[in-house]
Amino acid sequence: MINPFKVLTSGVEQRAPAPFYAGGRWRFSDRIKWWDHYEGPDHIVIGHYWRLYRQQITQASPRYTQLFKSIPSTAWFGASDKVFCVDYSVGARWRDRKANRPISASRFKLGALRWPERILVFDDGSQALTTPEIAKKKPGPAQNSPGFFLF
Repeated sequence: MINPFKVLTSGVEQRAPAPFYAGGRWRFSDRIKWWDHYEGPDHIVIGHYWRLYRQQITQASPRYTQLFKSIPSTAWFGASDKVFCVDYSVGARWRDRKANRPISASRFKLGALRWPERILVFDDGSQALTTPEIAKKKPGPAQNSPGFFLF
């Protein structure tokens, strides 16, 4: 939390309840769901969180996937449903190549968000409409803000 660049690129962290082994080393801090407290007027698009597109998250799933355990793959989230993660773990796609799975069947995708349409566009050419956050909340001035930030 001391290095602002690390916070920007890796997310907000806090001391983990117990050390855990991940990514080839012991870790002592955990990412937190900062978006549960974000109520700003702007939309925020994030990456670098290793979300899965086709979720099959269980307690035995990798620790990094647990942040999105109860969030559908195409849903906006956070206190005001203004945060979206476009990182669908494309760095793990080597597992699919090793198993000779086609890219179209992969849970690991490279995604981009087309704005203002709020459509996900993937490297295999497929597209998905994101879940509109405005449908979940009463519309108001802050809900209709055209701005967003990309992190």
